[in-house]
Amino acid sequence: MVDAALEGSAGVKSYETTLANQQTVVKFDKSQIDEETLMNNIKKLTGYNNLYLKE
Repeated sequence: MVDAALEGSAGVKSYETTLANQQTVVKFDKSQIDEETLMNNIKKLTGYNNLYLKE
């Protein structure tokens, strides 16, 4: 579901999901989208609320 939300999102350069770890790593262009907007878009499209940033 997260992959579908990221596909076609403005500014997303790449993403990799590991189902075993229940984790998605996203590379994106901060001049096109910020972390908060990206996470809000994922929440809206997936209904997931347990998202967090890991730098």
